[in-house]
Amino acid sequence: MNLGRAGMECGEKIGSYLGRIVINSIDKPCRKDGATLENFLRRRYMNPELELCTGCELSYKFLATPTLALAERMLKVDRDWISSMLKGRYGESWLKGIASIARGVKEFGIREPFTPASPLLVVWNLTYKCNLRCKHCYEDAGKERVEMGESEAREALEKLIDANVSAIAFSGGEPLVRKDFFELAKRAKKAGLYVSVASNGTLIDEKMARKLREVADYVEISIDGLSEKHDTFRGIPGAFERALNGVKHCLNEGIDVCIATTAWRGNLEDILKVAQMANDLGARFIHFNYIPVGRGRKELDISPKEREDLLEELARRNLENYVKLGRGDLILSTAPQFGRKTKEVAQLQGIDYLVSTHYGGINLPIEKLRSIESTANFIGGCGAGRLYLAMEPNGDLLPCTFFPREVKLGNILEDDLLEVWKKDQILEELRDRKKLWYFRKENRKVGCGACEDKLICGGCRARALAYFGNYLAPDPGCVRNAELIS
Repeated sequence: MNLGRAGMECGEKIGSYLGRIVINSIDKPCRKDGATLENFLRRRYMNPELELCTGCELSYKFLATPTLALAERMLKVDRDWISSMLKGRYGESWLKGIASIARGVKEFGIREPFTPASPLLVVWNLTYKCNLRCKHCYEDAGKERVEMGESEAREALEKLIDANVSAIAFSGGEPLVRKDFFELAKRAKKAGLYVSVASNGTLIDEKMARKLREVADYVEISIDGLSEKHDTFRGIPGAFERALNGVKHCLNEGIDVCIATTAWRGNLEDILKVAQMANDLGARFIHFNYIPVGRGRKELDISPKEREDLLEELARRNLENYVKLGRGDLILSTAPQFGRKTKEVAQLQGIDYLVSTHYGGINLPIEKLRSIESTANFIGGCGAGRLYLAMEPNGDLLPCTFFPREVKLGNILEDDLLEVWKKDQILEELRDRKKLWYFRKENRKVGCGACEDKLICGGCRARALAYFGNYLAPDPGCVRNAELIS
């Protein structure tokens, strides 16, 4: 028996036990003050003068304050930074998220990477309808299929709100073709959720952009190459100009805009040009991993080496933005390996910076930055079924929007979302990095299960499923697993 490993597991169990006790003690409803956990968070990070009843005041002083201070030290997260986030434009969704993270200790114990008490994000593929015909579409959009009606969609949204989901991303298909989109987005915004929209951009004129400004915190528009390359990939002539105009209209309205580019064999030479175009326009940029699901075919995928080189250059540019501008969220990627590459590039430059995934970067002033590898391990790279879920137009729930529809967890209209979140066996397996596979090759262990960065990254579980037929298998898109593809 490995005594070191046994000791670590024992320590984790004791820590989880104590963590549950502490969170339980500061998360009891108060008849006078309401939700104590949220009030304690508001008091520490938003309003030091917030009045509490006598009992809550004592709990805050002797339980909540030391607990939150300890969490800050363990994760090396700056208190002032948390305060700035909670006092900012998206404070309500941040408050929901932090409370969910704390309650996750009560539900699941202290884990690396962590699991919140409810999904931080639900990607809602709102419709199967689309006005384009993209080669890589995971939804195989454009075909007539059964979707939730308007009343059912409203019911589904209320269930997400009741489950304390922090953020919602409307995708598709093309979400803007659905006539109740703005009604749903407005309700989500009013409930305090962070609202993002993933669109092909072709329907966004000046009027549409003004309407989006009222309901969306973030708009992501797909541009997969310059001019003809984008049109070829998206299947419609003129799609590039219309998408680019959509970006400009949203920027003119002051919307936080991100240009999304899926890396495939036909556009590799254009990706960095699109990233530069985004920078020149004042938009963010996100690289999307190519996943051979839906209409996507494996022969369109890039090689692990090509992906590694791309991520390295994106990480270099991202780090440059961080050092010069204090922004670690201008260049993002859905490839979990991006966190690893950012760490490697930063170490070569002698900068202690690591967290950078499609969830965002840590935007602290450079003089306040401390070692944050524990934070990166806590966030944990791939968040499929651990940080977020996907919801289909018919209400089916999936671990990730890039998982095939056969991996159904339940249905929002038929099942209790939080029961699915807490008890589904597929989700439990996805959350446990110790369950990831590796293979032996010439007395070496190859695969995500044996990787030293499995907590920071974890590999793309959707890619593992697409190539090996199992979501716990190694991610063949990583250069460290390249020899397994053959």
